[in-house]
Amino acid sequence: MNKLLMPPLVIVFLFLFVLVLGYIDYVTSPLPLMIFYLIPVALAVWLVGRWASLVILATSALVWFFGNNAKTSLYSRHLIIYYYDLAANIAFFLIFIYILYKLKEAFKREQLFARIDYLTGVSNRKNFFDLAAREISRAARYKYQLTVMYIDLDDFKRINDSFGHKAGDELLCVFSRTLQESVRLSDIVARLGGDEFVVLFPETGCEAAKITIQRIKEKLLKTLQQNRWDITFSIGAVTCVHPACDFDTIMALADTLMYSAKKSGKNGIKYEVLGGDNKVCGPSGPDAK
Repeated sequence: MNKLLMPPLVIVFLFLFVLVLGYIDYVTSPLPLMIFYLIPVALAVWLVGRWASLVILATSALVWFFGNNAKTSLYSRHLIIYYYDLAANIAFFLIFIYILYKLKEAFKREQLFARIDYLTGVSNRKNFFDLAAREISRAARYKYQLTVMYIDLDDFKRINDSFGHKAGDELLCVFSRTLQESVRLSDIVARLGGDEFVVLFPETGCEAAKITIQRIKEKLLKTLQQNRWDITFSIGAVTCVHPACDFDTIMALADTLMYSAKKSGKNGIKYEVLGGDNKVCGPSGPDAK
């Protein structure tokens, strides 16, 4: 079903539900049906949104009020009692909807924190592995290339030891934000832990990856220099051209290439193509362009 049609249909269904419930309440009074009026309100909060839930809330409060008082003569009770009952009904529903919204927000936060890195705000390790595995499967199905870039900061421990963990955290936040701003919306950026980051570039071949990664490297280095952080980073990049590339194989090779770049003098890039003729994708090492 069209997602655009879902909210209106849900609202209509809940509105009719309240009216039917009000009729049942009227003909069966004085059975305590108040709890059932909370069902459409709760569904509106959870499935539709704030304004729709307020409409359903007002409808439920009014129908509940009139359903309970329809059989009572207006002259048998003081008019102020009716107003008090109506105000109490609305207040009760407002309190209920407020509590439910807070629970919904807490639930969304938990879902979000399960996917993002708490410090930097990019994807965490688990979320990256889930997204990357699906993207690699899609690449195999539609036979397009993709590239994974593995980044590790060189001598990051020195920053923590010299300036404290707060400075190290700030560096990681700035680094990840710059990295996120340097890629496409379709690219997947994640912090794997510590000072290790990874980016997956869908539909990106070797030559395009070389240009993109070099541009990202220059931007990151410029940002680090502007913040007066005397630190570099090493990169391992793997382009998969074979439709049956395995996620674990790609990650392991990217990790190996990154450590190879470190051993070659740090601040370098190591490229390799996985699949095809397995040729190295251009020059590599500290001065790779």
